[in-house]
Amino acid sequence: MSHHLSRRAALAAAPLLPAWAQAKPLRFAAVFSDKDIRAEMLPTVKVKILGPTFFGARQVGLKPKKKIATPADMAGIKLRMPPGDAWQLLGRSIGANPTPMAYAETYTGLQTGAIDGQGNPLPNVQNMKFYEVMSQLVLTSHLVAFDLLTINLKTWQAMSPATQAKVQAAADKAFREHAQKVYLASDEAKTWPAGLLDKINAM
Repeated sequence: MSHHLSRRAALAAAPLLPAWAQAKPLRFAAVFSDKDIRAEMLPTVKVKILGPTFFGARQVGLKPKKKIATPADMAGIKLRMPPGDAWQLLGRSIGANPTPMAYAETYTGLQTGAIDGQGNPLPNVQNMKFYEVMSQLVLTSHLVAFDLLTINLKTWQAMSPATQAKVQAAADKAFREHAQKVYLASDEAKTWPAGLLDKINAM
């Protein structure tokens, strides 16, 4: 999404705050409090945002059996990153040689050696079976962010108001019962400023 809306690319950047725990609620609040971004996505990307999803911090998965202890150890590693300047900068910031590649091509890229590694949350590694073509995981937690649950704008507009309300209610329920539950169960949630959760839920 960030390569369509350059302003949203800031939300895919590595944290600038001392602790990524502080960055997470700020990023989350940023996109949902910025109505300009949400409105801009409708005509630009032609999707309706239903809500956020969270899969955990991004970790590096590598095919080479190379010990990684510092960013310097990532030198020469061709790390698959999503297209876009912000993503390429993130790859370089952790010491790798970022290689833009579509998510759907990542498994084949690892299999053929076109890339040496990828950086995704652990559920993605499981779902896409990247573990079959990797030798190790490096727990870098180099990015904590969220994805967006969206629906095609044409499909959304073809729905009756009643159906739209039901779909939105289902998305809201999924977020409250799953994604937000993950947030609140984490140690990082303890660092959230008082009242932040109420502000997020009121958006």
